[in-house]
Amino acid sequence: METTTFIEQLKERKEQREQQEKAKQAWLKELHALLDQMKAWLKEAQDNGVLQIHDKSVSLSEMGFGSYQAPGLVLLLGSSEKDAVLVHPQQKSYINADGRVDIFTQDERYILLKQVDGWYITDQTHPKTPQKLTEQSFQALLLQLWPVE
Repeated sequence: METTTFIEQLKERKEQREQQEKAKQAWLKELHALLDQMKAWLKEAQDNGVLQIHDKSVSLSEMGFGSYQAPGLVLLLGSSEKDAVLVHPQQKSYINADGRVDIFTQDERYILLKQVDGWYITDQTHPKTPQKLTEQSFQALLLQLWPVE
């Protein structure tokens, strides 16, 4: 009897880990789709030599997922680090959202939150007024992060 209970408990734990791995793979697939969309929106700027886009691997650690590598981006308007905008996933499990990705420079940070109907941009000063992520809202966000000096 004890052996059966032990084996049942192991089966449950194995199933739990398999479900967590499926959830992590689905999250990574969502991230790749988001970054591919961003790259598509920026392709013309990149093709015209105005902007450089570099893939970046981001190390994350989350309860249920453990440590893993997630895709991110580095967007360069110029050649120095101060001209970089970083797109970094933060976590799949986030309060009132199905994922969080930060878009930031050395001075400013915006947050993308995954909702049922898509991604939304918010910032730390106006967290209650999210804006749906579209090509236009993404371009406007980048212009805010790269102000005229």
